[in-house]
Amino acid sequence: HTGKGGTLVIVMDLEWNYGPASEQELASGDTLKFEIIQVGAVMVDKQGNILKTFERLVAPIVHPVIHSKITELTGITEKKLEGCPDFGTVWQDFCKFSEEDFSEGKREIIFWGNCDRAVLLSNLLYHGFEQEENLQLYDLQALFDRAVRRAEEVQADLLVLLSDIDGLYDADPRTHPG
Repeated sequence: HTGKGGTLVIVMDLEWNYGPASEQELASGDTLKFEIIQVGAVMVDKQGNILKTFERLVAPIVHPVIHSKITELTGITEKKLEGCPDFGTVWQDFCKFSEEDFSEGKREIIFWGNCDRAVLLSNLLYHGFEQEENLQLYDLQALFDRAVRRAEEVQADLLVLLSDIDGLYDADPRTHPG
């Protein structure tokens, strides 16, 4: 998207806590399995320059007891989350952070891996945010993997082609350039 300095992209990283949730509770929307406790994002231009950053801790309401593994991995404790805003407030702050630079009104958010994308969507739905048409979420890891797979397929095809060509040269030594 074209903002003040050209094409802009938001790269987002989420931290979340987890707790018990039955399939029935999840299906009915009565709970969350994974609850966002931190939102971090950077806005970058097409040259990769960081234009601005966003970082907020989020007070959990579904799973207020932070799992010890989460504290071990992130350093986030229940004490750190005391007095922090709820997810709805943080999401609205994030929307303000990102919308002023997107003239077309679309927000493209890139994650590394599909987990953050799924957790964000489930938290948005749980907290009553409708699926926004202008919100486009991309899993960079999946896109990268797909590109690498395509490159490997092209390389394999090229190797087969080269071996076929080499086979033609072997068949008639007069045609071999060496």
